Amino acid sequence: MVLIQFLREVNEEKILHNLRNIKKRYPYFRDYVSRITNLESLPEYILEDVEGKMIASCKFEIHDSSVCFFDFKGDKELKQMLHVDLVEDIGEKCFSTKGKSISLFFDLTDFYLCEKGEYYKLARDGNRLIKVERYHVPNELKNRQKSDCG
Repeated sequence: MVLIQFLREVNEEKILHNLRNIKKRYPYFRDYVSRITNLESLPEYILEDVEGKMIASCKFEIHDSSVCFFDFKGDKELKQMLHVDLVEDIGEKCFSTKGKSISLFFDLTDFYLCEKGEYYKLARDGNRLIKVERYHVPNELKNRQKSDCG
């Protein structure tokens, strides 16, 4: 599961627009076709190759200030793309949690990792995030209870 919780309400169309286009800047999925199905019931995000073979997929739910991705199938890189790159493309302050283990905060310019009550600024190395050091953290993290982040 990947849960993205925005600090303010985000328009559903903004989320869907960025979800449709996110694979363009993620080298691993760039050459695949993305589509969103079942918008009326339980939407599903699907990546397929040019022959129509499913590479990865997941279902998702959008609420006023959050989006939850679950039921992942196929390539595991999809979780990483949603957990980090989608957050950046939407461009809103948010908390992003992957599974029960990795909790990130995005402050519009940088990512911060919450690990065992400590916060670390992260640096980018291509598509990877690398823990740099304990760092001055944004007020949103200071105000969040330690019990929320593992």
